[in-house]
Amino acid sequence: MSLNGLWSNLIVEELTRNGVNFFCISPGSRSTPLVCAIARHEKAKKQIFYDERAAAFFALGHARATGSPAVLVATSGTAAVNYYPAIVEASMDYIPMIVLTADRPPELRDTGANQTIDQVKLFFNYVRWSFDFPCPTEDISLPFVLTTVDQMVHRSRNKPPGPVHLNLMYREPLIPENSMNNYQSNSKNINKWRDSDRPYTLYKLAAACLTEDQIQDLAPNLLNKKTGVIVVGSISQDQTIKNDLCLLAKKLGWPIFADISSGLNFHGDLSSLVLPFEDLLMQLEKFNSPLLPEVVLHWGGRIVSKVLTDWVSKHEPTYIIFNDWSQRLDPDHKVHFKLEGDLNHSLNLLNNWLDKNKTCIKKPDFHYKFIGIQQEWSSIWRNTAKLVSEKIDQVVEMNDQISEISAVRIINRLLPDDSGLFLSNSMPVRYMNRFKTESNKNIIVGLNRGASGIDGILSSAIGFAQGLEKRVTLIIGDLAFIHDLNSLLLLQASSVSLIVIVMNNQGGNIFSQLPISNELDVLEDYFITPHSLTFQHAAKLFNITYHCTNTVTDLIKQYKTAISQKGSVIIEITIDKEANHHIQNLINQQLNTLG
Repeated sequence: MSLNGLWSNLIVEELTRNGVNFFCISPGSRSTPLVCAIARHEKAKKQIFYDERAAAFFALGHARATGSPAVLVATSGTAAVNYYPAIVEASMDYIPMIVLTADRPPELRDTGANQTIDQVKLFFNYVRWSFDFPCPTEDISLPFVLTTVDQMVHRSRNKPPGPVHLNLMYREPLIPENSMNNYQSNSKNINKWRDSDRPYTLYKLAAACLTEDQIQDLAPNLLNKKTGVIVVGSISQDQTIKNDLCLLAKKLGWPIFADISSGLNFHGDLSSLVLPFEDLLMQLEKFNSPLLPEVVLHWGGRIVSKVLTDWVSKHEPTYIIFNDWSQRLDPDHKVHFKLEGDLNHSLNLLNNWLDKNKTCIKKPDFHYKFIGIQQEWSSIWRNTAKLVSEKIDQVVEMNDQISEISAVRIINRLLPDDSGLFLSNSMPVRYMNRFKTESNKNIIVGLNRGASGIDGILSSAIGFAQGLEKRVTLIIGDLAFIHDLNSLLLLQASSVSLIVIVMNNQGGNIFSQLPISNELDVLEDYFITPHSLTFQHAAKLFNITYHCTNTVTDLIKQYKTAISQKGSVIIEITIDKEANHHIQNLINQQLNTLG
């Protein structure tokens, strides 16, 4: 067989031996040898994408759900450049991804040859590793091909995980012989590999965790403090980690402030340990002034809430952050201790250590007086959160006209157990994070908060649903939906069950809540960018079930119908901006009676 075909077969085979077997392929000519190898490999799962940008965001969502990198395959030229936004997101949010780009041979570079651009280190610092793979030649031994693939997979998974890029140069002829897994060669140094089913080089990931000395250094901040909170940012969906975090909160007697990305608000019975409405509570001055924590213990990645980060910066408690990568997560320069290691092992070790020293944990021996009731530190947070929930419900229940707040509250409560929730950036993720309530259901949450863009949300959610193999509800704004409208073709062709909730407020409503809202001469045309679109005809074009509503009653009915049936559906919610603003003001007025 041709060397192009041989090397491509080796690459695909070695990827599958490393447990990487999902390939997102966009059609093109220069990638022919690689695509043929994938198409003819019996263990390779393949999906075809017309749009490389949608393919990359789909791969991102798929990896979020599975924890395993998907493989992107593109031809030469600008095709690969369309991967860039999703690669940036994957890099900044520590999502593994493997990018294989076909390229012209070196003699065609910088010659004006058609469809030839500089693809060497194309993605700059946003990939963990990149390599310019030479044109297949008999002068290079075959183990080079295998060990390079093994290194690529390892670098994608190693801490911190992220995207990697292998640029593959091919000379013509591009079409290989139609032979599958044919590794015939005079090279004897792959015989042992050929007769086995394991990778040529087997990498083992290190599992660093807290040491006894590190815990001793932390001890004064855990045992001798009466008041503390546990902040949980984005973490893996590992149930053991979530269980151990809840156990840690119990031992310390501290409330958990769980970011929506953590999924802890949807963690079965243990979700009752998580304090909802922390954003709203922190804005009640009479409430939080005497209740400032002495220490904040932050687990995992970044958080959505700016209110929480501002609150911490303002009051300057001892701030301890623990995650499993070395990169700094400290935009406000408030961190006093940064600890790195495997969360599973470290939480287990810390919980065991606290068991041995539980008599030393200093519990609050005093009470606070708030709204006429004497309560302890932890219970006052939780009891006031219940009052906040009641105040919000009072407003929502007396207004049948739907608002963004009532929409996320309804979805929050009606989400089916053992399903997924994907949240678009801009207002959907902020509203869900602010108004989420604890739930005894198990829901897996996905969102693109690495770079927090609104691009590729629909394709990310489709990939997330396919990776989870569960029903997923997506809440997305109208501008983000328009931005990724071509991915409706991907949804049409997919077997996933995705409920797409489009909150259509005719533009970027987030800007009405930012400082630019005072600049009325430019606000509407240059920032909110209003439009007059609805999405009924888009749904019809792609043959996707569609409903439109503007009332709470009808949204409940349509959503319940959607979760009772298989397949995908678009539910467009028409949001009146003035009514939405009025409901927000009513809620604020009700909350002010508490603070």
